[in-house]
Amino acid sequence: MIGENSIKFDEIKSAINNQCLKFLGELNFGKAGLIHLEDFKDGKGIIKINSKYLNEVKMSLALVENINGKKVIVDTIGVSGTLAKARLRYLKKEEL
Repeated sequence: MIGENSIKFDEIKSAINNQCLKFLGELNFGKAGLIHLEDFKDGKGIIKINSKYLNEVKMSLALVENINGKKVIVDTIGVSGTLAKARLRYLKKEEL
C-alpha cells in the first residue's frame, strides 16, 4: 500500500473488505473467502483468498482510493500458491 504510514491495520482491513463487498457483492465476497493475515507491516501485508476469485479481488484492491480521508494506492506485488512462499518472497525476512 502506498500512502500515509499512520493508517492502522484495522482501518485498512475495513476499507478493503468494504470495497470487495461493494465490487463482488455479498455472494461472491463470501465465496472469495477473503482473510487478512496479521503479517501487515510497513504498508505490506498478505491476503488469503480463493484462487478462483483472484482477478476480481485484485480489481477490488485497485479500486481502494482512500482510507478515512487519506489517499492511498493498494497494489498487488505478487501471488503465491502457499502462505510460506508468499512470506518468503514478498515480506522481508527480518519481519518474519
